[in-house]
Amino acid sequence: RIAFWTAAGDEQLFDIYARRRAYENIMQKEDLEPIVVPSGEVEENGRTLQALISQGVTACFCFNDWMALQLCYLARQAKLEIPRDFSLAGIDDWPSEQTSQLTTSRFHYTEVGRHAVDALLALLA
Repeated sequence: RIAFWTAAGDEQLFDIYARRRAYENIMQKEDLEPIVVPSGEVEENGRTLQALISQGVTACFCFNDWMALQLCYLARQAKLEIPRDFSLAGIDDWPSEQTSQLTTSRFHYTEVGRHAVDALLALLA
């Protein structure tokens, strides 16, 4: 079972909400139950992570690398070994020593911005 850890109120955050919707669509397409978890305070996130694991969740895709790092820290506090006991992935590919061991996906901000400007100019033409 794979969960998606999202930002609380993600409906108002376009990029995070789009990531959530993509996760939900893929899970439904594969006949898997989407499990969406809104982030909270660190202690609350630790309890939520424990609850997910007890429900058979073995992996989590996080809305960004910083959330994945927090969950990695909480999982290690719970004596879980990443990725043997629990798998984590983030997105954004933040260049940091802390994220060097994290599974992440690169987001090409410049390329996305260029496509957005091109689309806007095409609409205005």
